Amino acid sequence: MTLQNLSFWDVAIAALLIVVNGVVSVTLKLDLEHKLAWAAVRTVVQLLAIGYVLGWVFQNARWYVVLPLMILMKLIAGFAGAHRGSRTYSGQRADSLLSIWVSSWLVGTVGLFVVVRIHPWYEPQYAIPILGMILGNTLTGVSLGIERMTEELTARRDRVDMALALGATCWKAAQTPARQAVRAGMMPTTLNQMAVVGVVSLPGMMTG
Repeated sequence: MTLQNLSFWDVAIAALLIVVNGVVSVTLKLDLEHKLAWAAVRTVVQLLAIGYVLGWVFQNARWYVVLPLMILMKLIAGFAGAHRGSRTYSGQRADSLLSIWVSSWLVGTVGLFVVVRIHPWYEPQYAIPILGMILGNTLTGVSLGIERMTEELTARRDRVDMALALGATCWKAAQTPARQAVRAGMMPTTLNQMAVVGVVSLPGMMTG
């Protein structure tokens, strides 16, 4: 099997596909073109920067090098998850950080120590990609959950206020919005992926 080296122009042509999304945004008046342009710039800068960082990390595969990078990845994901929705509340950033931090450490620990059993556990060619995939799915679930929770609480504000006024606990009053939020967070990262993992996700990911 031979490796296909992509030239600068090959990458540039692929990157121009973001223009299609911009055209759709303008046509449908979604007001996303500025966010798409800024996201594209951030993507290029991040990929260039992380390329140099990972090159250095792979050359210095020590736990005190890999662990800080893993912590930084979790912190960035936590802050990003707290700012995806249009509405915010007090403590939203802390909730996002805690959710992503606990879940990613739990799943990552099981993956590295129980399933894959890497030795040493901080081997960067395994630890960093595994954590990256976990954080990607976790970020999607947490951000969708927070957005749905705030939307549901806003839409059901009168019912929540009435339940609280009648003596219900905070959990009891917000139980239905919380269930909808958990359902929304689990839908793309759990149900949809599990439904097609054998014929869509696995062949593409493992082949790549």
